[in-house]
Amino acid sequence: LLPPPVLADAVAKVSGVPEKLGSLPPGTTAVSLGDSRVLSEALDLLGRCPRDAECSTNTAASGSLPLTLHTINGPWLNAKITGPGGRLERLLDSNFDDVAIMSELYSVAFSRRPTPVELGHWQTRLAAVAAEDRAVAMQDFLWALLNSAEFCCNH
Repeated sequence: LLPPPVLADAVAKVSGVPEKLGSLPPGTTAVSLGDSRVLSEALDLLGRCPRDAECSTNTAASGSLPLTLHTINGPWLNAKITGPGGRLERLLDSNFDDVAIMSELYSVAFSRRPTPVELGHWQTRLAAVAAEDRAVAMQDFLWALLNSAEFCCNH
């Protein structure tokens, strides 16, 4: 699993919603912190190394993927996905079609385009959704990407 600061920064990058790190300016990355006392909900949730501990091992690796996902799949991750001005909101407001949105999110989350099989799977699922529920369906799509082993382990 990715270390907590890397995972927090990756989620912020994909969602387009910067992580709030204490009183530091928006856009400050978690990996750039030199002080473990900086307030950060994400780092606390993800298991950052406390100031008074030996942190030579990967804190994230001490848990399992299901445990990590259970930890982050609450209000913090949902606020990233639905955040005002976030990447998904901007994509939906730009009137891109589903394929363009999915391709953009795959590109930023996995540094690759979706395979034809992946694209077909998501197109089928999204085609079954009523137009008024498209935003919620796309939020679920982004949630699935951020909860995948490919994202949490390989980003």
